[in-house]
Amino acid sequence: MTLSPSLLNSRIELSHLPVTWLQPPLRNQISDDAQFYYRCEKCHSESRVPLLLVGEKKFLKETCSNCRAKGKWKPVTHALKVTTRCLDCDLQRSAVHVIHDLWRCDRCYSARFEVLSEETDPPYPERFFEFDSPFVLLANLGAK
Repeated sequence: MTLSPSLLNSRIELSHLPVTWLQPPLRNQISDDAQFYYRCEKCHSESRVPLLLVGEKKFLKETCSNCRAKGKWKPVTHALKVTTRCLDCDLQRSAVHVIHDLWRCDRCYSARFEVLSEETDPPYPERFFEFDSPFVLLANLGAK
């Protein structure tokens, strides 16, 4: 099997994820880097959820570090769009790779494939914030 670095990393990370993350609704929110992100509805900046807060809702009341809007967050999933070619039957397939999916050929069910292209959709922002980081906590103290 020929795996791209992104697919190889997500296979490795999958074995280290808590089982609860692989069940709905969390499994549909895992980005291809095995992280959780939320986008501010007002300014569209993104914040990453600390691993200890995944599954909790208290951070959704936090103030946006960029525009200071309070509690206006929507989950965003950065998915990996991949085009592959089956090494056994030559079938090409384009699909969104979700971190918990097992890749098989639609025609022959082989797991041997070559990655022809991949892109993250939506792309990661150049900059994102962190919920509960020391810098965010200090900024929020100064704003009160």
